[in-house]
Amino acid sequence: MKNRLHGRIVCWLLGVFFALPASLSAAPVEENALKAAFIYNFISFTEWPAGTFGAGGAINLCADSRSPMASSMAALNGKHIKAMRLNLHLLDSLQSDLSPCHILYIDRTDRQNWTPIKKKIDNASILTISDDSEINASGVMIALSTLNNKIVFDIDMNVTQRARLAMSSKLLRLARTVR
Repeated sequence: MKNRLHGRIVCWLLGVFFALPASLSAAPVEENALKAAFIYNFISFTEWPAGTFGAGGAINLCADSRSPMASSMAALNGKHIKAMRLNLHLLDSLQSDLSPCHILYIDRTDRQNWTPIKKKIDNASILTISDDSEINASGVMIALSTLNNKIVFDIDMNVTQRARLAMSSKLLRLARTVR
């Protein structure tokens, strides 16, 4: 059952890649582009509390402008999820105002700042995603990692529930672990 569902998600991810600009789909898929597709799907399978997005109806993905993922996430800017536009905000620092953010991607660029960032967004309805092993071990909602040349992810439901976010059961079934 899990393999069949995994196959469906892989097919869906491939569909996302075909929707990306031709410059990305013409070349072999690089790891960061694949991680960006995972991020898109994480957003698709997450529910925020009512009233989170306001009248504008935009979903804001925030990341450090120095992140190695910045250029891959740029392909997501302007895409639509749940009838809302996904806006990428590349910030000079994740220590700036994060109140417009609905999703926060944190990597090694902000590893040393993760503890104060985590305190700043504590209990906010912000989906946190990281691919840094040190950050992943300390309170991020979705932890991306590579295992046997495959991207896998773990979900921390304690942090997710404190932020009043709901994850689809489909996403939870695909996670390597759910804590």
